[in-house]
Amino acid sequence: MLSAFATESTTPYKIWNACLTIEASDMTLQNVRERTANIGKLGRLLEVIPTSEEKQLVEDATRYLISQLKVNFRPLYPDTIAALAGLGSSRGETLWGIIWDQLQKTIASETAVAVDLNGEEPEWTKVAPVHSDDSDEGDEEDKEFRCPNLVKGRRALSSAWASSADPASADLSDEIQVS
Repeated sequence: MLSAFATESTTPYKIWNACLTIEASDMTLQNVRERTANIGKLGRLLEVIPTSEEKQLVEDATRYLISQLKVNFRPLYPDTIAALAGLGSSRGETLWGIIWDQLQKTIASETAVAVDLNGEEPEWTKVAPVHSDDSDEGDEEDKEFRCPNLVKGRRALSSAWASSADPASADLSDEIQVS
């Protein structure tokens, strides 16, 4: 989509080409330096545009820089913030207007917005967890690290939970010993 804007050798071409270069670089730790350098380049390009020209272009590119902060990839944040800070010195009103608009959208939202991508939950998340048998069978090492009071407490809790209609009928014959 960004390549559609980058067709001439003008300032808009340079700005959109810088955005396209940022998007073309991989988001891996091996390529983080390339991506952050391109973000810095975009910030410098935006700073040199005269304030009377290309207002919509600067707003769009500023929104693009702010969107880099929404990507969950922390190595990008310092250079993106530095580019926005440099832009804020010359176009603070535009920058803060966009940031304020983003904050208002976040506050006005009644629910968290997350991309679903029509994914389905895996079957293993729907299956009830299998409770392990609390018997003392197993390796010698397991017995060594087993806490008998914890096992008794789990049994008492399970029994009380199972007969939650009448807590007095729960079999609490295994008393927990405090050591």
